[in-house]
Amino acid sequence: MATEESVPAPSPLHLYLGKTCYDQFCRALGGTGPKGGAAEEWQAMSDRERTAWQAAAEAVLRKAQQEGTSLPQTSGNLTDGTPKPAGTSNPPP
Repeated sequence: MATEESVPAPSPLHLYLGKTCYDQFCRALGGTGPKGGAAEEWQAMSDRERTAWQAAAEAVLRKAQQEGTSLPQTSGNLTDGTPKPAGTSNPPP
């Protein structure tokens, strides 16, 4: 039987990126979640689902950095005015 490996706690940046991707995904679908019903609150999702969104966001960031893509910088708020969480900085250019 497989045992679960210990997964380190995500950094504030990964939490921020994962939640931002999930929120924007749901907004793009008009408030519908990935399963087709009403969008679930971030904290109501399972750890596994939140970790998957964080991993997806991290992969996009890593790919953009590898390709030398210039990422837009923000000045404290998301495009919808939501403040960034404490301890979060912009990804390096």
